[in-house]
Amino acid sequence: MSARRIDDGTGEAAACSVDGECITCGDVAVPLTVVSIAGADACCRDTDGREESVALEFVGPVGVGDRVLVHAGVAIELLPAEPVSEV
Repeated sequence: MSARRIDDGTGEAAACSVDGECITCGDVAVPLTVVSIAGADACCRDTDGREESVALEFVGPVGVGDRVLVHAGVAIELLPAEPVSEV
């Protein structure tokens, strides 16, 4: 498996590894929020604030703030917006 580069939160890229460092390389897909878009890739963030570069080719157009389901660095589904609860 080739190493992908991920943002480890320090502003420096860290190598993706199979020992749990990568957000999306586990056995399940995870929901991430799009932070920025650069061409066919996006910088996405999980709920812990970790960021990762994600390929968007499978999901079509997305915008900043959209949520995507990601597996192995590839967005596989555009998730519906979270409902806003009334107070």
